[in-house]
Amino acid sequence: MVWDVVIADQRWLITWTPQQVAPDGTNHGSSGVCLTDRGVVMVSRDAECWELPAGRPEADESLFDTLRREVREEACCEVETARLLGFTVSRCLEGHEQGVVLVRSHWSARVAVEPWQPHHETVERREVARADFLSVLTIEAGLERFYEELWSSARAAGESSVWRQHHR
Repeated sequence: MVWDVVIADQRWLITWTPQQVAPDGTNHGSSGVCLTDRGVVMVSRDAECWELPAGRPEADESLFDTLRREVREEACCEVETARLLGFTVSRCLEGHEQGVVLVRSHWSARVAVEPWQPHHETVERREVARADFLSVLTIEAGLERFYEELWSSARAAGESSVWRQHHR
């Protein structure tokens, strides 16, 4: 799957790869579809736009460690188990970052919701029913199909008994 989109006045070619090893490019961190028994945990920086917990690595963090830290910092949740779904490779075709190649890992994670004590840029967290996830998520124009596919993969992983167990 490939998308040609304009984000913040830059043109990006975004490719999805379900592989389990990071493709070449600059590590742009991890993002997680955070599942609970009640639904999906989402975060917001302004209480209007809702997104998945995500962020860039610190120091020599692994992809999973980045996911775990970002989910803890942004959503006040603890990752119990996670499954790597794949990667997006974003190539800037036009704009001030022309030539840059960013690689982000995407995960399906079962999380435990902890008391809300926001850190950093997140101002609100909410848990939405799985049926409402895509209608609540703020999606950049042109990336609707990507998020539909990501959600389908995350749901399938959440229902699967094949989870990669990680210890705290």
